[in-house]
Amino acid sequence: MKRFFLFVVLIAALLTPAFSQDFRYNLNVGNIGLGGFFPFYNASEFEGMFSLMNFGIEERTTNLGLELNPYRTVFNENDDGEYLPFSILNLNLYWNALNINFAVTNIYMGPFISASFIFFGEKTSWDKYVISAGMQMGFRYNIGNMNYNIISVKTGYRLDNGRNGIYVGVEMDLIVFFIMVLYSTPYYYY
Repeated sequence: MKRFFLFVVLIAALLTPAFSQDFRYNLNVGNIGLGGFFPFYNASEFEGMFSLMNFGIEERTTNLGLELNPYRTVFNENDDGEYLPFSILNLNLYWNALNINFAVTNIYMGPFISASFIFFGEKTSWDKYVISAGMQMGFRYNIGNMNYNIISVKTGYRLDNGRNGIYVGVEMDLIVFFIMVLYSTPYYYY
């Protein structure tokens, strides 16, 4: 836990000089999501996704951004034990070509490319990879120079360890998800 905390402090310290420029930073506790991967030559797979601690930086005038995620895991219905459960190097490069700003929120849409490497499970796998490219659309909350992603939808091409296909997915912030679950649960009074 100490190492994780030191990692968070190190990332914040490295990104701090950029905040004085015309940059915004992205921060999320994590995401939870559902998606589908439809390979061109295999059966389709439906998957659940979970990630922790999303960090990023976005240039305000061009809306170009880079995000880093140190923990991401995917559960799919065709999991045969060969697919390793989580990766520690997840990068996402994006351009929000359409950015509709409201008072403290905005809606964004544009192309992205993401890659996941260094998978851990029963053994470490350095040669596995997942690369995705396509369009994303989302809704986020702005607090000063910070963007807090609430929900996003991604669709596009995916190369998953040599398998080609189409990917469609929805991701929601963990805190927002748990608040929705909490408030949608019926309360019974006796």
